[in-house]
Formats: sequence, C-alpha cells, structure tokens
Amino acid sequence: MQLFRQDYRLARAAFLQAATASGARLSSVAHPLTGARGESLATDVAAYGVPEAANVIFLTSGVHGVELTAGTACQVDLMLSGRLGDLPRETSVVLIHAANPWGASFGRRYTEENIDLCRNFVLFPYPDHTPAGYDDIKAAVDVAPDDVGAAVAADEVLSAFARDKGVPALYGAVMAGQYRDAVGIGFGGHGPTWARQTLEATMRAHAGVARRVVAIDYHTGVGPYAYGCVVGMQTGQRARPSSPILSSTERWSRSKWSPNSAMIARDGARIGRDHEARVMRTHSSD
Repeated sequence: MQLFRQDYRLARAAFLQAATASGARLSSVAHPLTGARGESLATDVAAYGVPEAANVIFLTSGVHGVELTAGTACQVDLMLSGRLGDLPRETSVVLIHAANPWGASFGRRYTEENIDLCRNFVLFPYPDHTPAGYDDIKAAVDVAPDDVGAAVAADEVLSAFARDKGVPALYGAVMAGQYRDAVGIGFGGHGPTWARQTLEATMRAHAGVARRVVAIDYHTGVGPYAYGCVVGMQTGQRARPSSPILSSTERWSRSKWSPNSAMIARDGARIGRDHEARVMRTHSSD
C-alpha cells in the first residue's frame, strides 16, 4: 500500500479519500491564503465514534508543515485499517490533518507568519525574550542556502558553538523558541496564529464535554532511524514512569494506532530529517 504522498495536495486528497471510505464525519476549515501551486488550503478533520464522547483522542499531523507527509501516512493507514469502526463506548477519535497547511504546501516548518506553531501555545502577552546564545548563532542559521561559501562558514560557527558550549546549548539556542525576532528562527509569535486558533476551536468542538482528552501529534526527526518513539511533554507527577497517562500511551503506540508503524517510522524519519536539514537555513528565504 502506498501511504506517502509527495506534496500537500496529494496528501490532502489521500486523507479525504480514506476518511470518506472509512465512514468518518468530515469537516474542514478553509485557510485564508492559497498554497504554493495556487491550491486551496485547509485543515481537515475526520471524526469517529460517538459525538460528545467522554473520552476523546486527537491525532494531529502537520503542526510543522514540512513533516505533514509522515503524519498523513500514519493517519491514512489507521483509517484504512478498520480499527476506528469499532471503538469502545463513550470514545471518539478525531484526526486533524494539516494543522499548518500553509507550511505543508510550501515545504516549511513554520506558518505563514514565520511562527513555529509548537512555540505559539503560550499565554499572550508573553515576555519578549530570546534563549541564551540565540544572538551568537542567528546569522549562521540565516545564510542563503545556495551560497556555498557562506554555508561552510556558518557550519563552522555552529560547530564552534557546540564545541565551546555543548550540543544541548546549541540546540537550546536554535530550538528553545524566542519571542523577540519576528524574522528569526524559532519565533513563537506575538499572538495566537490562525493555525493555533483553528486547532483550539476544533478541539473545543469535539471535546467540549469530554472527561478525558489525549492529544498525540505525529512528528519526525526524533530518535534513531527507522524507530518510532513516544515523546511526552508532561512535567511533574504526570511524567513519572508509573504514570497511567504514559503507560496508556505506550500501550497505544505499540499495538493500536498503526499496523505498519515500522515502515512509517523509517520513511517518516528520513523525510523529516532531510527536510529539517534544509529548513534550518531556508526558514526566511521565501
């Protein structure tokens, strides 16, 4: 079965086709802009199980637009597996496709506002700050991708930073998120984006009366090649190894949501890794 699609248009078509074939309740939220090829953009939603369920599981793709194709593959595989047609009572599963459709169409991690959607979910107004080391490496991650000489020099700046201050410090400077430089990397925004507002409205609509809500987002680029892993963002009590949340998530990831998980993890990791290497320097080169 061919699960991966090469661009946003094909990925969206595959998602809608699988959702229709599997009997999902479909809805869409149109994006105000058009895509890289002039196509319409939207965040599409496929819901299964009873409406207004007590237990709701959200499976989202394309929060980082460039990673959409891997998430689409997981979502399509799940819908066509038939597993969503026999859910437990009082349970619904809601698949949100292309949370960041503009980024997905243009092959970009960020939204149309140059915002990293993962860093946009804060309470605004938010302190105007940048992480330690950001100013030291900003120019090195913002060189023209076709300028070979500048790219080589930029790589040396980043390597020197990692040697002097450590790889975690480099990662923090690049990826921790900043709220000052609107044209820089890792920008979290000065207010909620269209994508954030759409995600929040969709989740409220499907889980407004739910007692338990789980949100799982498909990402790429974390963990060993060809290996799927669960990354939990909770802190404190909920992050302990004995936590029912983590143990339940582990069981789902092993047995429930994708029978072809090894293939999906392998190809998804490759796609995400290749794109992320380019996005690091092309985030502001539109």
